[in-house]
Amino acid sequence: MKIKRIYLEADPDDGYRILTDRLWPRGISKDKAKLDEWNKEIAPSAELRIWFAHKADRFQEFALRYRSELQEKLEELERIRLIAKKGELTLLYGAKDSEHNQAVVLLEVLQEQTTLPPIKRSELLKPLSRNHHFGLLLSWKIRQGLQKNVDSARIEKYVNWIWSNQLQAHFELEEKNLFPLLGADNTLSQKAIELHNDLRQLFGANPKTNEVLDVIQKKLDELIRFEEREVFNEAQTLIEVKNAENLRPPIFHDDWNDEFWI
Repeated sequence: MKIKRIYLEADPDDGYRILTDRLWPRGISKDKAKLDEWNKEIAPSAELRIWFAHKADRFQEFALRYRSELQEKLEELERIRLIAKKGELTLLYGAKDSEHNQAVVLLEVLQEQTTLPPIKRSELLKPLSRNHHFGLLLSWKIRQGLQKNVDSARIEKYVNWIWSNQLQAHFELEEKNLFPLLGADNTLSQKAIELHNDLRQLFGANPKTNEVLDVIQKKLDELIRFEEREVFNEAQTLIEVKNAENLRPPIFHDDWNDEFWI
């Protein structure tokens, strides 16, 4: 698998050519593009594309958000991976920047799939799983702020806002409606609750020094990856059987103005 700008001459070595842009690239005819497929489904959402606006300093956050969207399209990712197993496959993009575009991220995800089994998430768990995206973004933003030597007070204000407006309710929802599915004696739910409690103490620290902020981002990453790979995988086998309800968190919009991470 490889990526290539669509304006470059098509070559037999490209193999199966897939356009990954949601909008048709300007100034190129469909005849010249020589596509096997124009896959709008796998492209970033219109909202994400508009926000990214091909700004290199937003690429890392864009990649996280795009990866989150791709988690909703596991069957399509698997289909593309199977095409690649049969021969060469080229992911095409229209952007001028060859290092900061969706095809770069998509290629990484498809290559990861060759070694990691895709997680087919239960529909009832998808809202909680999407909520984890904000937690991973928070960890990344803290890391960015620390690397840029941003005043810890600026980072702390954002961390406190995310905790009060999103993460705290997310923890409570899992503890009330998800973990009981596994049973009180389940080691996975017990570990998740321990991690929740550790993070509650960290989020409650005042002031939050750089050292505390660094522990928060590491512990939050650990929690989310543990829940996604282990807790959710076991819980989703029980959800339909036990008729789980109330697993949908409130809709959250991150409209914080002080983008210290950029």
